Amino acid sequence: MYETFLSDDDLRQLGRLTAVWSQIDYLLLGVISKLVRSDLGDVEILLEGAMIGSRISTLKKLSGRFVEGEVKNAAGVFCSRAHKLADKRNHLAHGIWGLYAVRADEDASPACYFPRNKKGLVFAHELPSIVDRSAELAEMLALVFDAVNGISTMKFDAPNEVVKAFHFGYGNPEGSRAAPPGAIYFDLLSLGHARVND
Repeated sequence: MYETFLSDDDLRQLGRLTAVWSQIDYLLLGVISKLVRSDLGDVEILLEGAMIGSRISTLKKLSGRFVEGEVKNAAGVFCSRAHKLADKRNHLAHGIWGLYAVRADEDASPACYFPRNKKGLVFAHELPSIVDRSAELAEMLALVFDAVNGISTMKFDAPNEVVKAFHFGYGNPEGSRAAPPGAIYFDLLSLGHARVND
């Protein structure tokens, strides 16, 4: 294996980026399936080969037709920001890490090269900012997801302090960890059913 020259924190940030964008990808499918009133599995089959940019465009088109008010606004802002950040996500997910220096007499820095990106490299020191902006997008899309699924405890104009988690197994999710009162578990096996931990 070739050395990546990434620190433990850089690797942690890349792991977080992967987790955040997998959630964005799922939430996109969940919102789209609700908007077209179709089964999540069917929508997943239809969009299986679609790149993330196409999925974001699909949400933008659908939310303009089916969603009203602050949910529509949040979906529009999400789509606008997500299109810009998806290129960075693709670069980091599909690129290769190595060292880059402008001149032979300077120290090289860890950077990610992706041949499709003509705008250049992504450097390791950029990871925290990219990951934080991705997490903000995931939170925004989660609010849209909650709204179209009838979970009305969220507020678009205030920090979200409600603990939410996906549950995709049998049994009691509240028993798996000490969950705070008011935590919401969205059951993926029966999409659309949310349980609140009292």
